[in-house]
Amino acid sequence: IRLGAGGDLERVPSALIGDPVPDQSLPALDGLDLPGFAPADFQGRVSVVNVFGSWCGPCLDEHPMVMELGGDERIRVVGLNHKDAPDNARRWLAQHGNPYAAIGVDRSGRASLEWGVYG
Repeated sequence: IRLGAGGDLERVPSALIGDPVPDQSLPALDGLDLPGFAPADFQGRVSVVNVFGSWCGPCLDEHPMVMELGGDERIRVVGLNHKDAPDNARRWLAQHGNPYAAIGVDRSGRASLEWGVYG
């Protein structure tokens, strides 16, 4: 929804816009040759953090746009895998493409709350 909001910050309000990234590290998705991520990984570069899950319909809808962003060398696209089974996440990425430079796993959903995920 945020990617398609056209810059209208009122469409999906967030009290976290303009705040630093949460002070937490997330482990990598097992079985992929990609790192997880930590706050220091966002220093000095433009990053887009995309929250996704294999069970999430809107995630599939927005995935072509995330794939396009992943092809832009100016942007580092990072995935936050939200409340997903690792096997399902790997299959979903194999089927639909993997635009991510890193994927942090949040099995419980607690870290996602710190990133402003709700709904």
